[in-house]
Amino acid sequence: MRVYLSTFLLRLKLETQYRAAAIGGMICQMFFGLILIYLYRTIQAPTQPESVLAATATYVWFQQACFRMLVSSDGELTQTILKGDIAYHLVRPVDQYWYWFARSLAQKVMGCALRAVPMLLFALLLPYGIGLSLPRSAAHLALCLFSLGLGFIVVCAVETISSGLILRTLDNRGVTAALSLIMVFLAGNIIPLNMFPDSWQRLMLLNPFAQIIDTPIRLYTGECALSDVPLQLLVQILWIAALVLLGRRIWAQNLKRVIVQGG
Repeated sequence: MRVYLSTFLLRLKLETQYRAAAIGGMICQMFFGLILIYLYRTIQAPTQPESVLAATATYVWFQQACFRMLVSSDGELTQTILKGDIAYHLVRPVDQYWYWFARSLAQKVMGCALRAVPMLLFALLLPYGIGLSLPRSAAHLALCLFSLGLGFIVVCAVETISSGLILRTLDNRGVTAALSLIMVFLAGNIIPLNMFPDSWQRLMLLNPFAQIIDTPIRLYTGECALSDVPLQLLVQILWIAALVLLGRRIWAQNLKRVIVQGG
């Protein structure tokens, strides 16, 4: 356990070196966040109450703040697989799945925090209806942060499955592009999931990618009632268990048949 904790902490420190990239990404996401908010205000019916528009703005700011956790990936792992350097890691006395999982988690947590914290503080200062609304209550805020932590684990489990498929197929572009498109769409980062028809809502809420961002946002805004919180968190935990088991199985099968050519 200490090995994976050390791996996590070292990767956290490494991510803090990319401050210029974080500032650039933050400014870009603030710009697109404002564009999306005004776009949604334009297409929504004039009779919509201001509270609905404010909830939409809050959703947009959260999805922009968490954009990094969806699209970032461990490029070093991909190159390690494609170049055959994975052989050096195989001789280390560590579980390869959890080693790369810890690296991915640290990369996403710190990369997202560097952008999200200043961005959300900026959004809080904007006028009501355009900026970030305050949480429904302190309990909702605490539940949102806990659910967001589970969301980080979900997205890392998905990425580790993706890297396992790359290890098998050696096709990093196809696997990454396909999975990123599906994940960004079903997580609500293109269109908020609560904008889909009511008949789609149950399917949308139960898909694994909705557990990354959509569930924490619904807890923050109070759209998810406190009585429904145990079920929502249970869904997240069940998806974590399923994705981790699938990822470990893929990695275990691949490492039994890995062939490194060259030398």
